[in-house]
Amino acid sequence: MPVKSYLVTPVAKRQKALVKELSRMDGCEVLPSTNHELIVLITDTGTTLEEKLLLDALKELQHIKDISLVSGYDI
Repeated sequence: MPVKSYLVTPVAKRQKALVKELSRMDGCEVLPSTNHELIVLITDTGTTLEEKLLLDALKELQHIKDISLVSGYDI
């Protein structure tokens, strides 16, 4: 079970839209900042393949300016 955390920087003025998109994705917990345009994203997937598919889906989102892996665990 890969569990990873990311810092996500949205495109300017698109944080709310990005939070909605990320919240709809399976395996994602979204923690938006209240005073900066920054999102903490925690992913929890069942397999390494699911993690890869989720990461591919994240790369397709147009409201993400930057995404940085903070930590990862394989439980």
